[in-house]
Amino acid sequence: MGELIREAKLQKGWCGFRMPYFRKFSNSKFKEINIEEAFSKLNNVEELDLEEAFGLVKRLLGSKNSDIVSKSMDFLMKFDDDKVISMLIELSKRRSILIKCEAIERMSLFPVNSVIQTLVKTIRDKNSLVRICSAESLGVIKAKEAVQVLREALLDEDRLARGYAAEALGQIGDKGSRELISEALRRERRNDAKVRYYYALYMLDNNDEYILKILQMFNSKSYQVRCAAANLLSDLINKDNLKLIKRRISLIYKKEKTPAVRYSLENLIGSIKLYDQREST
Repeated sequence: MGELIREAKLQKGWCGFRMPYFRKFSNSKFKEINIEEAFSKLNNVEELDLEEAFGLVKRLLGSKNSDIVSKSMDFLMKFDDDKVISMLIELSKRRSILIKCEAIERMSLFPVNSVIQTLVKTIRDKNSLVRICSAESLGVIKAKEAVQVLREALLDEDRLARGYAAEALGQIGDKGSRELISEALRRERRNDAKVRYYYALYMLDNNDEYILKILQMFNSKSYQVRCAAANLLSDLINKDNLKLIKRRISLIYKKEKTPAVRYSLENLIGSIKLYDQREST
């Protein structure tokens, strides 16, 4: 999900947080605030009164600039869960798609009812990136309460929203969705959705047929699909499929030339080595 948000930022001309450029901001709700000074204070947050620090973060989160808000969210995460959750829910209502998505991504750290209910709403957002991020967070949380909306999302017009909905149902372990996912797979024409259906079906069935299907995705012309295949396999490694994945991936890595895919494959190979080490101790 983080990759999707970063890609969206790049498409909008985002080039990272540049402190001198965003020196001050103000709007009707917030007094002018010196950004450089504010972040300097927060970098030494232990020297601030807790309420003063939270008030400062809250003011920064009121910025309309997604870069300032993104950096401020890093500081927000240091406070009590109740305060963090409340602010993230508010941020998920903002007009900026990037701010909404980053808040939704961070919500996956908090498997509580208020967060789940918020995500059940945002998965129906008119923006596809918001729906995708919501589906993924619901999967990370393993929100059984969201099974119905995730099933509905298998019919989403956006292929990635469909794929992430299937992935989430697999993470939740909802075996009642197996036939729906299989039906969606039979209809599907896009590999970036299919690879996630295979992931979900493996999570539900533990059938190596789906591991083989994911491995076949490394033949896709799309580097995003190949990256997704590597990332998904990292999450599926177990004692039953380890030898199969290990044998195929070494050959795939030797043939792969695209840096982004090689990076994902290196992470997968690292995960395989870690699993091997754990099993041998």
